[in-house]
Amino acid sequence: MRVNELYGQVAQLGFEDSLESGSRFYRAVNRAVLEVNLLRPKKSSTDIVHSPPQNLISAASFVPVRHTDEDICYLAEGPRAYSFEVAGSGICHVERLLSDGSWEQITEPVEFPASPTFVAYRGFIRDIDGFVSGTVRLRFTGEYSYTLRGVSMYRELIGPEVSDIPLYSPFVKYRLRDIIPDFLALANPPISEIDGYDRITEGYEVEGGDTLLFPYDVPGCYRIVYKKLPRALAEASSPIDDESEIDLDEDLAHLLSLLVAVYNLAQDEPELANAYREMYRQTAAQLLSTEEKHNPIKIKDEYGWT
Repeated sequence: MRVNELYGQVAQLGFEDSLESGSRFYRAVNRAVLEVNLLRPKKSSTDIVHSPPQNLISAASFVPVRHTDEDICYLAEGPRAYSFEVAGSGICHVERLLSDGSWEQITEPVEFPASPTFVAYRGFIRDIDGFVSGTVRLRFTGEYSYTLRGVSMYRELIGPEVSDIPLYSPFVKYRLRDIIPDFLALANPPISEIDGYDRITEGYEVEGGDTLLFPYDVPGCYRIVYKKLPRALAEASSPIDDESEIDLDEDLAHLLSLLVAVYNLAQDEPELANAYREMYRQTAAQLLSTEEKHNPIKIKDEYGWT
């Protein structure tokens, strides 16, 4: 449906005068489109390449480690970056192994003040000449007890900034609202199992309805299926001449005129607005009821997706 077609339908409901304000009309239409879309949102998809860098520390673990009175050391060959989280007060030395068997400090010591919660630290492993080679170790020392987790060293870099260095944690979070401009909600199921893409049926998690958590050590290219947020209409000089397409399926678009009427009347004639609202509810319920009769029954699987 085009904007000018909708304008004509609303005008036929007796709104010629109230539609003189184009701004008011477009605000009502965009609000109505959002509400009608919730009845049956369109679906789309995007691909997420989940490929976190390999942790070079052979004894790497997601289990927290407690430092007491002895140094804790982690070794790796040719790393270019490190990260870890710590709760407590101590020092981390970044060192390289020399040919005579001694250790040389590469960067300034990383000092972390006392904290009851885990704080993340990251950095590049390089000196004035660039990234170093050979055996490197992270040596955790200090006079006080503290707890470490996610200690990691990486050869692969995914960006030029320190903030690009990932933390080594059981899951990597992908907040879809930050990645997908027209994201509304996850579909059921949220990950498509089609040829050419990696499949994951268990082990991942969903957080807050808009965030996917993939296991760190299960890389893959995943196709994410989501419900779309409809495209907002830009205000034109005259809705009568506006041939912009409204981002709704045609069988849903015919409900818009009733809702636009509701929003136009809400302040001036609330009783009439309520009458149109009830007409909308009845028509929408009838549409959904008809769809349920024609769609096959779907059974939820063990993960709760239909």
